[in-house]
Amino acid sequence: MYQQIGKKIKTLAVVLAVIGMVFCVIWGLLMIIFSTDFNIAGLLLLLIGPVLCWIGSFLLYGFGELVDKTCWIAKHMETVFPGPRNPAEESWQATAGEAEEATGDMPFQLPPDNAGIE
Repeated sequence: MYQQIGKKIKTLAVVLAVIGMVFCVIWGLLMIIFSTDFNIAGLLLLLIGPVLCWIGSFLLYGFGELVDKTCWIAKHMETVFPGPRNPAEESWQATAGEAEEATGDMPFQLPPDNAGIE
């Protein structure tokens, strides 16, 4: 149920945006057709409502993307810097040598151990 929650949040954002757009179009048309006083309001709802629903979905979709990327980073950090087998005996932090060895093929450089010390 909670596996791949980022993907589900993004799907929910798209579904809610589409439902909101369809609702705005139908309600706007009904306001234009069946009302004499709300023609301008119906036209505005028809034209601006779907755009606002689309823009409003960015926040929820972006949150889902953030959750996806965070899960991906956490999964890959465990392969680069594995946790200790027995936390009572080992430190959870990698030493500088282990970190340099694990990141040797990565596109960034680690600062030297004595960086900033003069």
